[in-house]
Amino acid sequence: MSASEELEALKAERERLVEEREAREAARAEARELEALKIGIADEQAILKAEAELGQVGVDIATVRSAKGHGVVIVKRPTHAQYRLLVDSLRADKMTLSAINERFVLSVLVHPTKADFESILKKESGLLDRVADQAAFLGGLVVGEVQGK
Repeated sequence: MSASEELEALKAERERLVEEREAREAARAEARELEALKIGIADEQAILKAEAELGQVGVDIATVRSAKGHGVVIVKRPTHAQYRLLVDSLRADKMTLSAINERFVLSVLVHPTKADFESILKKESGLLDRVADQAAFLGGLVVGEVQGK
């Protein structure tokens, strides 16, 4: 095989491999889009159900969308007892903030299920703090309220 024949064969092989990779990427992009649409529909259905059962978003419930596309988390406004436990736990400073937040969020979690939420947290651990913040704001938390122990 001459050098020019080898060069043409290598170019053809590279082109074939690039086309295969592009086809795989296109298939993955289509699958991601399909999954995102399914999650989006499920999210809207969950929000609709929560509004019907618990009340208005921003007043009675809060929605927090996953930054990584794992869907929406819905929490309800905490009861007085749940909110006091949060504030007292923060002031006592005997548990880690993440343990306090997890206990608090699980006590007000509406959607998804606890198991699904924990599964999401394994992939997106920062979501816990965002959800806890929104639940605390529903309960009337004012920034800086628990400072000055």
